[in-house]
Amino acid sequence: EVTISNDGPDPLQGVAVATALLGAHREADADLAAFFAQPIGRPAVPAFTLAPGEARTIRIAAPRARAAIVAMEAGGRPIFVPIVAVACRFTRLGDEFRAARAFAVGVERVDTPKLLPIWLDVPPRMYDGVAARPHPLPPGVV
Repeated sequence: EVTISNDGPDPLQGVAVATALLGAHREADADLAAFFAQPIGRPAVPAFTLAPGEARTIRIAAPRARAAIVAMEAGGRPIFVPIVAVACRFTRLGDEFRAARAFAVGVERVDTPKLLPIWLDVPPRMYDGVAARPHPLPPGVV
């Protein structure tokens, strides 16, 4: 779930949201920048309007084929550190704007604030305690 809010004094119109599931690796900033630079072709939900002070929570899905994952290594084992990118485009008083956020996703741990990655050398499975943390945007994005 992602919450989009209008903290300004004017309505936001034509709010369109797109998401992508990427992964942390050496060229991750380039992947994020490329995603945020492209237009929103097919929004996650139909475009909507937000009145001043209004917020809307939307459910998103950001699938990624296992073959498209760029693996990293930890302790000689392949890992995936998911990064969910969220792009938002909207119009305010006739001018177009955009916003961007990224979140690292992993399994919550009790011994450290760091998230556990997804190990790629084990069979696919469900994980309990999945959490997200803000991930820095590449320079020049939005």
